[in-house]
Amino acid sequence: MKKFSKKARLIFVSLIIFLCLLISIEQIHHYNYGHYFSYGLHIDVKSEYGYIGIPGQTQMYSGQFTNFSILPVKFVACDYVSDTLSDETDYPYGLQKWNSSANSWETIFAIESEEYCQPMPTHGGGNHIVSKWILPIESIQVVSPEATGARDTFRKGDQARFLVFRDVSSGNAWNTAIISETFVIEDDVIKDDYSPSLRIQH
Repeated sequence: MKKFSKKARLIFVSLIIFLCLLISIEQIHHYNYGHYFSYGLHIDVKSEYGYIGIPGQTQMYSGQFTNFSILPVKFVACDYVSDTLSDETDYPYGLQKWNSSANSWETIFAIESEEYCQPMPTHGGGNHIVSKWILPIESIQVVSPEATGARDTFRKGDQARFLVFRDVSSGNAWNTAIISETFVIEDDVIKDDYSPSLRIQH
């Protein structure tokens, strides 16, 4: 009986510690992003000041993935060497805009399997597709900072969201898409005064 009571107390204390930890994580997440998370795979969007020379553009938007599940999650990724000769990792993603007229999300772009991880002028080479395992409670950046508001289709006040694909093999990408939280474009970009060739990502 004493042995059972000791075991029961241990379980009770463990549950209390787990609940306190969960509440702490929820509170920290709410403080950082303004909302609570639910169980599963979660992408938050960060908006930070970053001017890259486009008139009216002041914000850079990025996507932060956190695994709020109890199992590791597998992602396809592209490892490459940047133009500064540093090792970098890129995740396949897309972008959508809310179309209020159609009352639906409109896809602005999405990575295609044949396009992913191809050499680019801003890469130093060494492009190769790899698998990344994200552990429970682990958080990684899956969308590098980009000037979303400078894209031609967006105006100040528009709603947008990122899509991150865990697999880009033919026919599987959309089945593995993880959708980010919705974010609002803060930039008031002067569309006629900048060149579309300017780099959107930083």
